[in-house]
Amino acid sequence: MLERMNQERFLGILALLVAYPELDRPAAIEPIIRSKVSTQLLHSRFGCDPEKYVAQLIDCARFSGPNRADIEDSSFRLAMSGS
Repeated sequence: MLERMNQERFLGILALLVAYPELDRPAAIEPIIRSKVSTQLLHSRFGCDPEKYVAQLIDCARFSGPNRADIEDSSFRLAMSGS
């Protein structure tokens, strides 16, 4: 139920962005805009040099794994369990 509500809220915010591009954006929209810009940047970097991008992504994954605090955090364990 909560997941469905979050999906609906996310879609509503996206609809506001598309329908009113000059809207004085509330705080809830700012993270979505940042995420969209970040995604566009990542796609452009991949498009310029896919092999380099994938190599950097693999290196990042190797060195950015969860640390002890992450593993001990109950929310992290819950996310990893798929529940």
